[in-house]
Amino acid sequence: MDPETAKKIELVALADIHPYENNPRNNGGAVAKVVESIREFGFDNPILLDRDHVIIAGHTRFEAAKRLGLESAPCIVLAHLTEAQANALRLADNKTQEMSSWDYDKLTAEIAKLDGSGIDVRLFGFDVGGEQSATEALSDVGGKSIYYEPKEHPALKLAQCFDTSVYDAKIAALNELREGGGGISDCNFNALCELAHRFVRIDFEAVANYYAFNATDAEREALERLRCVLVDGGVEGFVEDDLLRILRAGKPEPAPAGVAS
Repeated sequence: MDPETAKKIELVALADIHPYENNPRNNGGAVAKVVESIREFGFDNPILLDRDHVIIAGHTRFEAAKRLGLESAPCIVLAHLTEAQANALRLADNKTQEMSSWDYDKLTAEIAKLDGSGIDVRLFGFDVGGEQSATEALSDVGGKSIYYEPKEHPALKLAQCFDTSVYDAKIAALNELREGGGGISDCNFNALCELAHRFVRIDFEAVANYYAFNATDAEREALERLRCVLVDGGVEGFVEDDLLRILRAGKPEPAPAGVAS
């Protein structure tokens, strides 16, 4: 088939589209943002399919289409590609996206142009408060990547993302002091209990997995607002908020143990 003839956009039923079973890209955390983009602008970026209607590029758009309850999606069937070419394009499409970065001065100016337009860029993954720039700067702390690439964990519960053993021990110690007549007022006891929360340890890799594969849309928004995750739309990774504080304090340090390299 002539390549130019093949490159025609056509509506294909979602039931006839097949995700690539060995897709190396974890797209779960981006689906909600793509849903909002399609709602606002329409489905203007076709899914690329091979001759057997297996997805080459567009797994996230496909999942977004399902969430929106669409029956079909615009696609381009690249029937002229060999299996090897389709596999290579699948990898290239994902990898080349990682090679670009934002010019944040220009990005800020472009976002400012949308003020008063009624378009909320936060729905598409932008943090108008500037977290995107800070996240970008953190991409190489101590020579190590601090992004967690989510890996599916069946039936992961949010409670499994946190270790409260040290916190529980601190609260028990506070209760012993209080019961021993140490003169701690109720107000100050409650304040000390609040301070003890700093001993709750967050497993950020588990949070990333929960966010990507188990959380509802509302839970994802809650985790973002609590800064348990910061999502970088270009890398689709998850970053420890503690490292943001280190950077902002002007004290870059090597990435902590357990952070994916």
